[in-house]
Amino acid sequence: LCSGIEIEEIRWQCYKGVGIRKGDLGICDKIEDKKTKEECYADAVYILKDIHICDSLDNSGAGDRCYINFRTATNDTSVCNKVKDPESAAECGRV
Repeated sequence: LCSGIEIEEIRWQCYKGVGIRKGDLGICDKIEDKKTKEECYADAVYILKDIHICDSLDNSGAGDRCYINFRTATNDTSVCNKVKDPESAAECGRV
């Protein structure tokens, strides 16, 4: 589906969309752009509900987003203490 798309950025967005919908990190891994790949991981946590995904992210923005997504998916507020950005941490507690 996505592999035939010639423009890299559009192909990566395609993989991201499919990876998120299916909760398939293997599809996210096909993304060569690190930021887009980490966004894919952060959003796939809605489906997978695996906190270890968030722990593995290098980008603090994607990590924070991942923890907030995990919190939303599981209602586990204990992950909010892992959010680095103070504004995002406050958002995590309110979700």
